[in-house]
Amino acid sequence: MWDEGDQSALRLCVIGNLLEQTRTDSALQSGSYSVPQHVAPVTEAAVQRMFEVIDQCGFDLRAALSMFEGVLDSPWDPRNGAKKRKPLFDKRAAQMMLWSIIETLRAKKQPLLADKAKKWAAQPLSPRALIDKIDPAKDWGGKRYSDPQTAAAWLVLDYLEDRAGDVLRDWLVDRPSPMVKNNMHIVGKPAAAMIVAFPKTKKTFLESLKKTADGKNKKQAQQASDLQSTIDFNLP
Repeated sequence: MWDEGDQSALRLCVIGNLLEQTRTDSALQSGSYSVPQHVAPVTEAAVQRMFEVIDQCGFDLRAALSMFEGVLDSPWDPRNGAKKRKPLFDKRAAQMMLWSIIETLRAKKQPLLADKAKKWAAQPLSPRALIDKIDPAKDWGGKRYSDPQTAAAWLVLDYLEDRAGDVLRDWLVDRPSPMVKNNMHIVGKPAAAMIVAFPKTKKTFLESLKKTADGKNKKQAQQASDLQSTIDFNLP
């Protein structure tokens, strides 16, 4: 099913689902482990294969997605400075992943993915579409071993690049999930990465945060203030 040496997306899927099984099966113990930091460039074929295994093995997409946090954080880390980044995901592969997230978040149980993968690969997603199709305020992880929303935020940046600001603001400030409210120092890092990698986004994004932080909506003001602090901490 998967070769540890190939550094494929499927490797992350298997690791994520193994860790998820340790939560529900007392006979399994993960012990000490390190979150994966490297993966081969993610292609359409790699995501197709991962979806096939998820369907065949009854795996959980969100458990798989959570393992992409480290491999996306590493190349986009804002502390690396304003060097040019190359997206980890091919555009079609990223579209497959984002559509699968949309489908999974809407469903009561893990839906089948492989048969829809080619259709999703051909369907681009705009920032507006992602805002309309995903309700970020819900609890993304439930009782899962790891929450996948941070990985999803990194994926949004990897896919939209300098157009990611509206989606990140929606997820982090306007409609934050319970996890975001308690972990802005983690989930807010992609916003810092965006303004470092794409300096032209900095002025507009930060002005928007300041306006909200100074506004009358106390809950959003707190979120904006927390995100500003996260960005300040992560700037090189």
